[in-house]
Amino acid sequence: MKLEIIEPIGLCNSASKLLDTINKNIDKYLNIYIVGEILHNEYIINDLSNKGVRFVKDIKNIEMNKYTLVIFPAHGTAPSVYNKMQKYKYLDLTCPKIVNIHIFIQNNSDRDILFMGKKGHSEVVAVKEYKNVKVLYNLEDIDKLGELNNPVLMCQTTFNEKIFNDASIILKEKYPNILIKNTLCNIPLDRIKNINATDCDLLLVIGSKTSSNANEIKNSKPNSMIISQKSDLDINELLKYDKVAIASASSTPIEQVNIIVGAIKNAIK
Repeated sequence: MKLEIIEPIGLCNSASKLLDTINKNIDKYLNIYIVGEILHNEYIINDLSNKGVRFVKDIKNIEMNKYTLVIFPAHGTAPSVYNKMQKYKYLDLTCPKIVNIHIFIQNNSDRDILFMGKKGHSEVVAVKEYKNVKVLYNLEDIDKLGELNNPVLMCQTTFNEKIFNDASIILKEKYPNILIKNTLCNIPLDRIKNINATDCDLLLVIGSKTSSNANEIKNSKPNSMIISQKSDLDINELLKYDKVAIASASSTPIEQVNIIVGAIKNAIK
C-alpha cells in the first residue's frame, strides 16, 4: 500500500496563532474558560482540558473574578454575549475572516443580509442575533423570501461552495440588485483543489466529525472517511487499497496528524 500526504497539512495560520495565544495565557490566570468549542477538534479540546482550561456552553456557568479569563472561540460570538462581558476580562480569538463578516453586518444594518450556513453551526448561531440577518440553510429557503431591502448574500466560511454558487445564481435572478459577497475561506477550498488533483483509492481526512471544514473536505472524494484518533483505524481495511491519501482539516494540529500517520506506517512496515 502506498501512502501519500496531501499538502498543506495541519493547522492554518490563524488556528495556530489562536492556540499559541491560549497556551501563553494558561499560567497567567487561575481560571480560563472557553465559551463553546475553541475549534471543532476533539484532540485540541482534550489537550486544553488536560491543561486546566474549562469549556462552557453559557457564560452563566463561569465563576467571574479578577483571576478569571474568558476566551471567545474562533467561530464568532453573538452580540448579546459581548454585552454581558463588558465588566470582565475576556480575550476574543474569533478568526479574522469571521470578524470581517460581523463588521460588515454591523456596518450595513440598513440592509437585509442573507447568510447561508449549516444549522446549529457556531458561525451561524453567532450572526443570527443581528436583526438584519436572515439565515438560509438550503436552496429551498430562498423560495420563502419576500421583499428585501438592498440585500446582500454572505455565508459561513466553511459552507459548501457549490450550494453557495447555486444560491448566488438563483438570488441574482430573484433580486437583480443583490450584492453577492463570497465569504468562503480559501484555505479549505485550496485543500480540496489539491485533493481533487490527487489520484487515490481512499482518502483519510484527519480531523473531527463535528468539523464543517473536515466534512467538506471528506465530501470532495467519493471514497473517503474522517479519522480522529488511532482507534478509528482499521488497518486490515486500509491494506485492501493500493493508494491511500491523507489530508487534514485546517483545525487539525500536526501532532494529531503525526500520531495517526505514524500508526499507519508502523502497521504497514
